[in-house]
Amino acid sequence: MARRRGLLALASAFAILLAIPAAASASRGFDLSFQFTAKSGYRITVGGYDATAVLTAAKSAPTHGRRAWSTYVARGKVSPTAIHAGFGALGHVDMRFHPSGGVTYGKRHHHCIGADRYTIRAGTFVGSVSFRGEGGYASADVRRVKGREVTPRLLRCFDSLSEELDRGGRKHSAKKHPKVTRLYSFLRSGLTAMFFDASERGGRAGFVAEMEQTVGSLGVFRGVGVRASPATFAFDNALSFAAVTPPPPFSGSGSFQRAPSGTKSLTGSLAVSFPGAPNVSLTDPRFKTQLTRSW
Repeated sequence: MARRRGLLALASAFAILLAIPAAASASRGFDLSFQFTAKSGYRITVGGYDATAVLTAAKSAPTHGRRAWSTYVARGKVSPTAIHAGFGALGHVDMRFHPSGGVTYGKRHHHCIGADRYTIRAGTFVGSVSFRGEGGYASADVRRVKGREVTPRLLRCFDSLSEELDRGGRKHSAKKHPKVTRLYSFLRSGLTAMFFDASERGGRAGFVAEMEQTVGSLGVFRGVGVRASPATFAFDNALSFAAVTPPPPFSGSGSFQRAPSGTKSLTGSLAVSFPGAPNVSLTDPRFKTQLTRSW
């Protein structure tokens, strides 16, 4: 039965891909990108494709299982050789790409509609990048940095899809994994959406929070993720109660309760500090909250 479902899913995916015009599915666009580290320790990544420019400021502490980022998306002028975009009061990107002549290729795929592998051209971006995050959490002023151009933006190939389906089938037949207990909340209000997730699996806990906003002409996406001890996420077997006390950049604590009427709520002082947006509450009564456990 599982094999049959996999074949049906694969057939459906093939049908969808075949219905896409060849020119569109080949995604003959381009993806320009470069990275550098700001003095604050944030890793700044700038990319551009079509008429969209993206700037991400991220900081990681792998040994502590911690990562935080803010991504800003702006409309701009992006060509195969340049990225030009304004990010309002946060800064601008005005960089031109100069290929160095070095070309590498990604893994070749089979049964593709259009290109069957990525072409990567190395080079140098020259011009101006100026960025100052909200409150000055990160800042940069760069004139020259190494980067690359990748074409096409996306491959449409059957073999990679088959590999994913096969791996999924093998995972289902593997040894049984520990159950996952998860507390999650979601809120969408006007031009803002927020998400919080606490999970525990096999004696390991993790916390993720994300926020999506439209600020003027910018799309802003922020997130944090941390690993923590299981003591930071307590719950009962009936899944009627849970308490969370995640480590920084979270602060405070949250308490989940399921009332006899079936209503659910997350209350307390729980908050999170995103890069550029500190102390954002995660216990707004408008949050839709659930406490679940996998089979």
